[in-house]
Amino acid sequence: MMDLLRVEMTDGQMNREEFPKDLMVGGRGVIDYLLTKHADPRVHPLSKHSRFVIAPGLLAGTNAPNCGRLSVGGKSPLTGTIKEANVGGTSAHKLARLGIGAVMVSGSSERLKILKIDDKGAVLEDASMLKGLGNYRACEILCERYGSHIGIIIAGPAGEMKLSNSTVAVTDPEGRPSRHAARGGLGAVMAAKGLKAIVIDDSNGKGREAVDKEGFKLAVKSAAEMIVSKPPCQNLARFGTGMWVDSDHARGSMPTYNYRQGAFEKYESINGKRISELAEQRGGKMGHRCMPTCVVRCSNVYNDAEGRYVTSGIEYETLAMLGANLGIDDLDAIAGMDRRCDDLGIDTIEMGAAIGVLNDAGLFEFGNTAQAIAYLDEVAKGSPMGRIL
Repeated sequence: MMDLLRVEMTDGQMNREEFPKDLMVGGRGVIDYLLTKHADPRVHPLSKHSRFVIAPGLLAGTNAPNCGRLSVGGKSPLTGTIKEANVGGTSAHKLARLGIGAVMVSGSSERLKILKIDDKGAVLEDASMLKGLGNYRACEILCERYGSHIGIIIAGPAGEMKLSNSTVAVTDPEGRPSRHAARGGLGAVMAAKGLKAIVIDDSNGKGREAVDKEGFKLAVKSAAEMIVSKPPCQNLARFGTGMWVDSDHARGSMPTYNYRQGAFEKYESINGKRISELAEQRGGKMGHRCMPTCVVRCSNVYNDAEGRYVTSGIEYETLAMLGANLGIDDLDAIAGMDRRCDDLGIDTIEMGAAIGVLNDAGLFEFGNTAQAIAYLDEVAKGSPMGRIL
């Protein structure tokens, strides 16, 4: 059975308890169950009375294909309702290997804290050295302190500023904060607790064992073979989720020019095929595995013209919202904005939508890459315009 770790940020108290034996839920189901049971719908999402929850999927910690994702939840400062955001990375797998099915955080700390979880238990440590840092630098510091083998869940500068499009970042197998539980502002909920980062060290963790080991082994093999045999899966490994740029353009459902159109005349400049071509030229990578046990491998590693790492990976949603929706066909610029959003901890979908709306207000010209980047800089500075966005 998996356990629930309760963390009270106000006084630092922690309690680990077993989930009810008859409760067979994971991930999103855990978010719904715990928030319905323990969260007061009348409280402000960013108050000390709200709850912040993370939960691995039901089969995380096993070798079941594509089951290493993490759910993040709380009362959304954007919608005022229960919000669950889903993300890849390594942390769900590591939590499950330590026997933890959920972490529920309450209260708030005046000083930023790191929640360190390993086989010995959990402890809150000072995180003042991370205050205001971008996610990439913060994760470098955490890896230097705790080792490169850890999994990290972190709220970026946007979360610290309590912005309603802030994300919760999770590190990929290479330790990069490039996977994001996005939309709904859960980074703000996490940071409002005084919780800057969760560090998971599963060095002495154990893989979860099935009751029927041989039966589970056969089921895993069958599921993996079924998934990878499908042409869409094979294309995702080759072209990433950017392959959907072509199909959405063709059927007229691609957000373009602030949703004025459903097709982008320059779609071939930002599609999966173009990303694949640049990966081959620049030493990037297609078929990147963003989490353990993933057999789809739809992520990618995008490098700049000098072969330097920019982001991993650039996905369809980002290509659509920071590309076609803004009339931008410069793939390097889109990748750079994706990296900037990841570092700040803001959602590329919501940011692309917000900048697109500025066109209606006469404050953004479609195709103006420098202007779009400048607006991201406003968010980073926490200026009035940045906070509006």
